Amino acid sequence: MKIDIDTTLSCDVLIIGAGGAALRCAAEILENRPTAQVVALTKVTHPQKSHTSTAQGGLAAVDPKDPLDATVYHMFDTWKGSDCTADQNVLKIICESAWEQILWLENRGMHFSRNRDGRLSKRTFGGHTRNFGEASVYRAVFEADRTGKGIMDTSWGETLKKGIRFLNQTIGVELLIENGWCHGVIAFQQKEGKFIRILSKATIIATGGSGQVFRVTTNCRQNTGDGLALVLQAGLPVMDPEAVQFHPTG
Repeated sequence: MKIDIDTTLSCDVLIIGAGGAALRCAAEILENRPTAQVVALTKVTHPQKSHTSTAQGGLAAVDPKDPLDATVYHMFDTWKGSDCTADQNVLKIICESAWEQILWLENRGMHFSRNRDGRLSKRTFGGHTRNFGEASVYRAVFEADRTGKGIMDTSWGETLKKGIRFLNQTIGVELLIENGWCHGVIAFQQKEGKFIRILSKATIIATGGSGQVFRVTTNCRQNTGDGLALVLQAGLPVMDPEAVQFHPTG
């Protein structure tokens, strides 16, 4: 099908998505490369409408000063929670860097809940244990019942300060692949009813989950797996698409 392109844009980094992962990625790029031109697409009316904003419970991360918890316990719990199928190399990286991300958010203004003594409050959730399943442990830090909103407020503010460009109500419809390299995307602007071409030196897909492919889900309606579709349409591999957590898990 021939697509009539209305406009062509160029940038250094294109991020397809504007939820928690996408904004954290954008903030990291702009902190390390302040002059980089970063563009983020989101199909919703505003990044704050992303599914991340609905998250309530907390962020699991081991405080290195906690005498009862350890990163290796977090790794074990995560691996066990995956029915022992998770990529242990990836799992190790995520668990070891988790507390660093908590500090990043707090240092940039996220209002984590605290105890009366001033320390970060913690919750325990199903599967959070010490001594490899021996007993429950308090591991998740949180911001009241709006942890996801706190993540979005903080990350969104950081990206705005550093000059990101958002294209709201814009959906990526086709990756531009040439000689094995992705050079951007063809996107559809819903409000204008026009297709645009976005050329980039690097393209990152962070479009969230695909809960809406199931009959029953608590995911927002926009979680339709668009990023997975883009990748598959381009003939590229997708890793472990069957690994979907149904929430609440009870």
